[in-house]
Amino acid sequence: MDSPARVILPMKEVFRRVPYGRTTVWKKSKDPADPFPATIDVGPNKTGIFEDELNVWFDGLSRRGASPTMSDESNPADEAEATAAIDKALALYQQVLDGYGQSEMVPDVLFNAGFSHPLKNENEAGKPFFQRLVDQHPEHPAAVNGLLQLARIEYAAGRYPEAVSIYSSFVERHPDAELIDTAHMELGLAYKGLNQPDEAIAAYQKVAHTWGQWPSVQVDLAELYIDRRDYGEASKALEQALGQVDDPKLLSQMHYTAARVHFAQDDFDGAIREWSSALEASPSPAIVAGSLLARGGAYYEAAKLRDAAGDSTDARTYYEASLTDMKRLLEGDPTAQIKDSAFRTLGACMIRLERAEEAATYYREVIAASGDPREQATFQMLLTELYYDRQDFVQAESFARQLLDMDFEDDDEAGYYRKERAYSIIGNALLKQQKYGEAEKVFADGLRRYPTSGESGNLTFSLGFAQISAGDYEAAVRTFRTFVDDFPNNFSRIHGQYYLAHSHQALTQFTEAAAEFEKLARRYPDSQYEEEALFLVGENYYNQRDFDKATEGYQHLQTKFPAGQYGGSAQYALAWSYIEQEMMVEAVAAMRTLVGRYPQSEFAPKAQFTLGDHFYNSRQYEEAMTAYQRVVDEYPAAEEASKAEGLVAELKEIQASFDYKQAMSYLEEKKYQEAIDGLQETVAKYPGTYTELAAYCNLGLAYEILREWQEAVDNYRLVAEKGGDRPENADVVTFAQSHRDWIVENRL
Repeated sequence: MDSPARVILPMKEVFRRVPYGRTTVWKKSKDPADPFPATIDVGPNKTGIFEDELNVWFDGLSRRGASPTMSDESNPADEAEATAAIDKALALYQQVLDGYGQSEMVPDVLFNAGFSHPLKNENEAGKPFFQRLVDQHPEHPAAVNGLLQLARIEYAAGRYPEAVSIYSSFVERHPDAELIDTAHMELGLAYKGLNQPDEAIAAYQKVAHTWGQWPSVQVDLAELYIDRRDYGEASKALEQALGQVDDPKLLSQMHYTAARVHFAQDDFDGAIREWSSALEASPSPAIVAGSLLARGGAYYEAAKLRDAAGDSTDARTYYEASLTDMKRLLEGDPTAQIKDSAFRTLGACMIRLERAEEAATYYREVIAASGDPREQATFQMLLTELYYDRQDFVQAESFARQLLDMDFEDDDEAGYYRKERAYSIIGNALLKQQKYGEAEKVFADGLRRYPTSGESGNLTFSLGFAQISAGDYEAAVRTFRTFVDDFPNNFSRIHGQYYLAHSHQALTQFTEAAAEFEKLARRYPDSQYEEEALFLVGENYYNQRDFDKATEGYQHLQTKFPAGQYGGSAQYALAWSYIEQEMMVEAVAAMRTLVGRYPQSEFAPKAQFTLGDHFYNSRQYEEAMTAYQRVVDEYPAAEEASKAEGLVAELKEIQASFDYKQAMSYLEEKKYQEAIDGLQETVAKYPGTYTELAAYCNLGLAYEILREWQEAVDNYRLVAEKGGDRPENADVVTFAQSHRDWIVENRL
């Protein structure tokens, strides 16, 4: 059998796989282990390389841990040689462009010239070549990659809108390109740079499952879902990718991210399992440090839950595990920020293990033994936080003020200045003691000294909280507005948005409050505040008497939370929104829905009573009486019940008077049997009313006229028995008794 023909790659294809500047470096390598494949002639002035030889070269580099596109170790001599080779190549490219502008090689030369500049860290210098390639040779295969390189240059320069525009053009114009998955991924990164997570997610979701980097894209996708608090989708993205991962470092990253999903949902045991898996999967040093810190924090939170449930024995085991992680972490050389967090958790665990004094003594000894003023300040801060965690706010304030008086060179390696942190602790200690005015002054002083530092966001939030606690809502509006605008990534931003909206509401700025509550619900879906925020959107528009928008707000709430805690309140307010707009058909339907859907709501008896009022005012007395009677029967303990009972009695009298009047008209017309039937129906339907007495009395009179003496006497007797000696019944009782006595004496 003949051997299959060997595939020859033209040099332009080689350049696509291995950028030209790097092939020059590798060709000059004197290491016999990886000589660059020899070129062969494939036609007039054309050369190429056998594909199988290039693959062997790739394999050799991979086994040695090298890369065909970059060197892992920078050797000045090699770099100088590489730069010289690139400069030489660029000069040759320019000669071709200057002297052979119509050559079919121009598109390839433009691409290689453009690509060579980034190899020298001169991205902008390469841009004109790629732009010329795309503009003048759009149908050439090299233009596809050239367009992608233009997008990358914009992205590297931080010009994200321009990068998004070019990447979007690429995926629209070249949906079948070999690099389409790369383009979708990089488009997602550009959207992330613009802080447009929804668009980034959409771009990532278009990456094909079969692409080699798809699992790593899922990690980034999961991070975006975590930021949106969409933990179900985050878990789904990670679970789909886990089965396709062989690289241990990527596997550890995926377990790390999965742990964050569990932790965010307070599933601390699940988080512990995932961080443990991350530590077992050959992680990078950064993942090791992060996993130890985070797992130790998860052990601590899980221990607190067990403490709260009364399982102190199990809780102690978890606190000890947290201490073990913190000590293991501190044995290494973590960053200043991680070290501070580790020491804090260590101190908190000691407090929970009733070893707080041991922790305080430990910190004091470290302070005394240290000859480094900055280290002394660090442990002074940790000692301050220790007392704060013990809720000894007086001591915490005292030690924090001592820290402010210490003389040392402060830095923000941990993400904030120590003295900045001291202002925060002093202010919060004063807040805990309800000294709002003093706290406000401390936070303001801290912000004047540290306006744009790591703790500035927390200081701004706490300043706003001091102001709202003191009832200074105008100042709170200004402060929380600054906070949500200037510190969008602060973990308390959601709370700042909540308090901003409430401050507007407290100032009766209802339109502004509604707008801020709408932002809160939109920006933080599925958060602890979403349902309340949607309800307060409706409430504030109602208070503003913008009933159209109030109606929309209440309906949006009920659509999102049909069985939520504000359902009854919203339905009642919705009904009144209709009433205010004189939409009585809709209002009545809304009240009935409230009673039927939320019978246990505090507003159910109010709604039922309001239905009665509506029918009463519409002179629909039977419907009104039925509605009021339902209040009496179903909500006897409600404040509306006694009023409803009185109105039922009143309505009975009204309705009885109508029926009585009809029966008496028969009597006046001498239609005695019809009168008797009507009066008997009246006494049957309205027992206990004054009309009942009058009906019995006139029944007696009708029978008397018909000379049915015994029936007359019986009805007159009932008048006396039911009317008793109440003054309001005296006239009718006297009439009945006198007629009964006459009949008894003269006719029986």
